[in-house]
Amino acid sequence: MKLTASTSVDCSESITKVDFIKIQEPSVEFANGGGCIPFTYSPVPIIQSLDPIASYLWDFGDGTTSTQQNPSHTYSLAGNYDITLTITTVSGCTKTISRPNGVRTGTSPTVSFTANPLTACASQAISFAGSAVTTPGADVVWLWDFGDGSGSGAQSPTHTFLDTGNLFVRLTVINNGCDNFATQVVQIKPPKAKFDFTVNCTNHAVSFINKSLVNPTLTPTTYKWQMGDPGNTVVTVKDP
Repeated sequence: MKLTASTSVDCSESITKVDFIKIQEPSVEFANGGGCIPFTYSPVPIIQSLDPIASYLWDFGDGTTSTQQNPSHTYSLAGNYDITLTITTVSGCTKTISRPNGVRTGTSPTVSFTANPLTACASQAISFAGSAVTTPGADVVWLWDFGDGSGSGAQSPTHTFLDTGNLFVRLTVINNGCDNFATQVVQIKPPKAKFDFTVNCTNHAVSFINKSLVNPTLTPTTYKWQMGDPGNTVVTVKDP
């Protein structure tokens, strides 16, 4: 903004103030929520505004409202709720932000799953089928822990195990933020082929270290290395 003052004798003076008047729409953010009923939602608004905030109006999507800055509201029924916050500044500017399904509430799901087969060789894939009783219209998340350091987010995955032995498989189902789980034991039978190697940079020799998982009570154990060279070399010792 610039102001220039002039007199009748051609004298004048100007003053300029940069960014003297600022016009900026307020910005409003708040986090979604969800969990098992009864679920208490306590949102904390994050507001950026050049003008102080005069009032708040929360709509929790179930017919309940609040004029508090940091309200707390408890949901007793499972469902999806649209959340709306309207702020008004002291100069009368308003800003509204809505979160469709901003709060999801549910009940603890009944979880189960099948594994086919329950006993398999290490090289054999196992088909899992998850099942859960959830809230109609709920946001359902499937989380598998196969007990060997790997997992899946599919409802019915197929998995080939990295380890052998009796492994605890866990399926966790999250129903609108409310979770429950089921576990089973699968038996993965050896052998499981694994190896590492080292390279001698002087003579270019490669030493292979056999780290295969085997059952020492089952003999004999045989090894077949296919070296991948142009001569299609095959080696049958344990550590070539």
